[in-house]
Amino acid sequence: MANKPRRTLAADRAAGLSTAPAEALRFEAGPFTFAAKSAADGNRPVSMLARTAQPIEHWYFGKVVHDMAGMKLAAPSLPIDYCHDPEEILGYLDKFDAGNNGLTVSGEVVSFQSDDRSAEVCHKADAGVPYQASIAFDPNTYILECVPEGMTVPVNGYQLQGPACVVRQWTLIAVSICPYGADSGTRTNLVAGTAADVTVQFVASEKDPAEMDATQKKPDENPATELAAAANPAPPAVPAAPDPRAEFKATLAKFTAKFGATNGAQWAAEGLTYEQALEKHADAVASQLTAEQTKNTELNTKLSSIPRGEAEPVSFTTTEKHAAGGGTPAPPTKLDRLGAVAKFAASLKMPA
Repeated sequence: MANKPRRTLAADRAAGLSTAPAEALRFEAGPFTFAAKSAADGNRPVSMLARTAQPIEHWYFGKVVHDMAGMKLAAPSLPIDYCHDPEEILGYLDKFDAGNNGLTVSGEVVSFQSDDRSAEVCHKADAGVPYQASIAFDPNTYILECVPEGMTVPVNGYQLQGPACVVRQWTLIAVSICPYGADSGTRTNLVAGTAADVTVQFVASEKDPAEMDATQKKPDENPATELAAAANPAPPAVPAAPDPRAEFKATLAKFTAKFGATNGAQWAAEGLTYEQALEKHADAVASQLTAEQTKNTELNTKLSSIPRGEAEPVSFTTTEKHAAGGGTPAPPTKLDRLGAVAKFAASLKMPA
C-alpha cells in the first residue's frame, strides 16, 4: 500500500543496518471476541487468536513467522490497551496458550464508568465495529533468523521455505485493541515517523546457497537444535553436580572399613567428616581400654581373695612328724633321708 513506510528489512540489511523501526515489532492479530457482560461486575470477557503459527506478510519483515516455542511472557498477566497507548488501559489478559496452532489469549475488558474508553469499545463492538487486535513484543529480547531463498528451516511443527524471517525468541508485553490492525498501512503511517529504531539481533541459518560448496551441509540437514545453539551461545561448561547417593555410598564404605559396621554406618549417617569420625573412634578405643583395665583389676581382686591351701608343702620325714606331734624329734635316720620310693623299696622283704 502507498501509505506503508519504504523501509524494509532487506533494504536495511543491504545498507548494513542492524536496527529496525520500533513500530515493526507490532503485529496484526485476529479480531477480539467479546463475551456477554458479566452480571457481577460488568466486565467483558474477551478472547482472541493473538498470533497464528503460519507466516504472514509484514510491511517491514516481509514473510515472517513467530516461533511459538520461543515465546515468553513479560509478566503472568498482561495489559490490554487501546492502540498501543500505555495510558489507555482497557483490561487484562491472564490466560495464554502457545503451540503449533498459534497463540491464544483471553482475559477481561474492565470498565469503571459508563463513558470510559472500555465502555466505548464494548458498545461499538456490540454495534458491529470490527476492532482488530495487535500484539507487541519487547524490542530488547527478540532474536531474528533470516532464511535465504532455497533453504528450509523447522518452525511450529512444519518446514518454512525461504526467503522468510523467523522470530526465534520474543517476549510478549501487551495486546492492543485497534480500529485498524497494526499491520495496516494507515495505522503504521501515522506513527512510523515518530517511532524510534531498535536494535535487531540476528542469527543466520546458514550461508547463502551461492556461497555454499559441495563440502557443506545442505540446508535441510540443519536441525532446529543448531539454530537454537546459534541464537544462544552455550555458556561455559559447568561441572556436573556430584551425585549425593554415590558420595554417601563411598563415604559409608570408607567409614565401615575403618570404624566397623556399627560405628561407621552411624557416623556416616550423621554426616560427620572423616576427621570427626577419627576423633570419635579414638575416644571409643580409649573408653574400651579403660573398661578392660577396670575389668582386669576386678578379676585380680576376686582371685586374690580365694583360699589356695597350705603355704608350705607337706613333709613325710619323721622329724617333721615329731614336730607336728609336739615331742622332741628323733635324730634323722638313714631311712628318713631316703626318698619315698627308696623307703618303699627298703620295706620290701624277699622270700627265703
